Amino acid sequence: ARKQGDTARAESLLRQALMKDPSDPASILRLATLDLGNPMAEIQQSGWDRLWELANTDAKESLVAIDQLASNPLTTSPQSAALLDLASKKASVPPRLRYHVVSAFMRLHTADRDAMLNLEASRVVGRPEEEMEAFCQWLTDENEHEHLLKFLPFEKAVTSARTLPFHLNALMRLGRWSELSQVLKDEKRLHLDALSIAELRAKCARGLGEPPQVIRDLLERGREFAIAARTTAGLDRFANVSLALGYPDIALACLKSVAPTSAAQREALYDRIMSIQRSEGDM
Repeated sequence: ARKQGDTARAESLLRQALMKDPSDPASILRLATLDLGNPMAEIQQSGWDRLWELANTDAKESLVAIDQLASNPLTTSPQSAALLDLASKKASVPPRLRYHVVSAFMRLHTADRDAMLNLEASRVVGRPEEEMEAFCQWLTDENEHEHLLKFLPFEKAVTSARTLPFHLNALMRLGRWSELSQVLKDEKRLHLDALSIAELRAKCARGLGEPPQVIRDLLERGREFAIAARTTAGLDRFANVSLALGYPDIALACLKSVAPTSAAQREALYDRIMSIQRSEGDM
């Protein structure tokens, strides 16, 4: 009880300090955060009201307010449209924030989803590569893999190491294994490392229903690449791939090739190896 009392007193003192300059954007944001953390619904509503007040200003904190409002599960359809309007009018809205707002809008305006996806695609045409990458990441997060492939066909995707992975991932997520197999026949154009190619070939073989031995051979080849690269990240990554495809023995071989650089890493590695062995009946 004493601890709760101390916390309440500290919050009260903080509120008093912030209220000395109630028009300061940073103060409004802190007060809104305090309000939203309160269990009483009416005080929480006060927090949302403060965020709306802040979102309608030109202060840099307005972007934080818009971000939080877009995350509010109680945001209404008109409010989501107002947020999108605010985000569109501001001079420097990061792509991640804009897409967060657009996602909130689409959840409440399902009939406008395709139109919004097409609009956002038109906005990034001719833009810098990092903006294209952010758009592709957003489409992936929205599970809009068909839209991504329409926006980013192979001949366009292959020109950039930053966007090609999104194209390849979309093919896999849609189960278009035959198309992926064709792409992998021209691996020199992909500019991918040997380990990534091995991973894609193994996943593609599984998707195409190839015999288990074919998949095993591809994974073994990938394990050799991972060992030759002598990187912990590569071995760990290929162990995950092998385990996901149902080849725990290859996963263990990868992990046992890792050279721990600290006691903590050694302990974590040991625990992981033991976990796999237990799940596989002490193989």
